Amino acid sequence: MLAAVRLLSSSPPESPRRIVLIDRERHPGGRLRVGGKGKDGGWGYGLSGISRELYDFWNQTFKADPDSTTDLGDLVTTRQTDVGILSGSSITKLPLSMIASPKGARAMGGMAAQKQWPSVDEILASDAVKVERSGTAFADAWKLPRKSPATLVLEQFGPMLGIPDIWSASITALAERTAFQTGEIFSGDWTKAFDALLDREIAAGRLVFAGSSRIADCDEENGIWNLTTDGGVFRAKALVVAQPPWIATQWLPKQYWPTALLALASKTKPVSLVVLTEEIVATERPAELTDIVLIPAEGVQAIVTANQEITFQATIDFELSLQAPEVVKAVKRLKRARRKLAALLPHLMSETNRIALVPVGWAQSPAHSEHRYIDRLDAAKDLATDKLGFCGDAYGSSWNGDRNVIHSVLATCAAISGS
Repeated sequence: MLAAVRLLSSSPPESPRRIVLIDRERHPGGRLRVGGKGKDGGWGYGLSGISRELYDFWNQTFKADPDSTTDLGDLVTTRQTDVGILSGSSITKLPLSMIASPKGARAMGGMAAQKQWPSVDEILASDAVKVERSGTAFADAWKLPRKSPATLVLEQFGPMLGIPDIWSASITALAERTAFQTGEIFSGDWTKAFDALLDREIAAGRLVFAGSSRIADCDEENGIWNLTTDGGVFRAKALVVAQPPWIATQWLPKQYWPTALLALASKTKPVSLVVLTEEIVATERPAELTDIVLIPAEGVQAIVTANQEITFQATIDFELSLQAPEVVKAVKRLKRARRKLAALLPHLMSETNRIALVPVGWAQSPAHSEHRYIDRLDAAKDLATDKLGFCGDAYGSSWNGDRNVIHSVLATCAAISGS
C-alpha cells in the first residue's frame, strides 16, 4: 500500500499510472490487520505493532501528495508502553523499554540475573555489534554457563523477539530485535489508516483493490506481466511483489527472481508463529493487564490490542511448523498460557477463540549461519528494476523488519519511476 500510493504520487500528470492492488485476503492490511469486536475482517495475529521509524515513513507517504491533509497522528495514537511477567498468581509490571535491562532481568530471573546482566549488555552494546560480527553466534560470545540466571532470562525473552533459540542466533539479530522491541511501538487499529491510504486513490479511479484474489500463475510476455488469480487475469507493465519470498516463489517462476532473493528463499527459513486469538469481554481493562504479557513457563507472550482482542503467541522455527506434532505442542502451550492468565483474570476473556499458524511471523532468520545470505541483500543491485520490484520486511539486510519495509519501498519506487 505504501509503494502503491508513493508511485501514484510521483506519477506524471501527462501519463498517470493506474495500479491494481491484489490481495489473497478479503481485506487489506496483511499481518498488520487487527480483528476484534465489530470487525468483519476476521481475527488478528497480534502483529499490529510498528516502530516510530515506520510510523513516520507512513506519515511522510501521506505528505508526498501535496493535496493530502491526512496526518497519521490523528488516526492512530495507541502505543505499547508496558509489559508484564506472569508468575504464579501475579503479574509483575514494567515499562516496555526496561524489559531488557537489569531491572527486567531481576523481574524475570531474580537478583542473580540482575548481577549478571552487564555481561549481556556488553555483548549487545552498539560498539560491539558490527557488520563483521553479524555471523557471530551468541553462544560463541557468551562466557557464563548456559544455565546461568541471565541466560535463562534471555531464553524467556527470545520469543518476544521472534528468536526461538538464542544460542544459534547472531549477535546482530539479538541486538537489532531488542532495540526494536524496547523502542517506541505504535499498535492501534490501522483500519482508518489503510482507508486513508487507499480510498482517495480508489475514488479517483487510479487504484483498484482486488481482494480474495489468490495468484495461481504469473509470466511475462513482450514486456507485459500476466497474473492469473481467483479474481481474474490482470496485465501490467510493472509488478511489485509484496509477499515474503517463501510465499511468492509459489507463483512467481524462479527465472524472474534476483539471485540474492532466490538464495534467501531457498537457503534461509523465517520464524513462524502459532497463535490463539480471542476477544476481551471485560467492559473495562483490568489494571493488572499490560500491553504485552509474558508467560515464561510456557514460552508464550500475549499481545493486547486496542480492539479488545488478545493474542497468545508461540514462536517456532519454520521447519518445525511443517511438522504436525510440533504445532500440536505449541497449541498446548498456548492453551496452558491462556488458562494461567484466565485464572488470574477470570472475567477477562470470551470462550470463543481461534487458533492459526502464521508461517512467516518474523521474516529475517536470526540464525548466525544464514547471515551471509541476508548480508547479500544490501549488496545486490538488481532487487528492483523498472519492471519488477520487491517490498516488505523480508527484503533487506536488517533484522528490524520495519527498516526493510522502508528500504524496499524506496528502492522499488525509485526503480519503477526511473529516478
